[in-house]
Amino acid sequence: MVKLRVWGGYQRLGKMLVRIKQMYNRPEFRGRGLAKEMLSRLLQKGRDLGYSTFLLEVWKINYPAIHIYTSAGFKEIERYPASESPSFMAPYYIFMKKTENLTR
Repeated sequence: MVKLRVWGGYQRLGKMLVRIKQMYNRPEFRGRGLAKEMLSRLLQKGRDLGYSTFLLEVWKINYPAIHIYTSAGFKEIERYPASESPSFMAPYYIFMKKTENLTR
């Protein structure tokens, strides 16, 4: 049986808008830079597909993930309309956004 170390994906929300979701790094593989690499690859693939705005949501107590996202240029924003988190759960999440200029 193969066990994935880290996985992630994204969901298209608009022509140039995508939400990064389902990023996960197995506990035994944390601290090796794998989540940072996964985020980098997700962002690059998104740029390759023409996306310039990336959204995500993360638990407020997930400090390692928040550090990775802010290091990658994500900024905290208000809860966005397409959020999968119910509004009553919003106080437990940080909503983040990264916008890039695409040059081709």
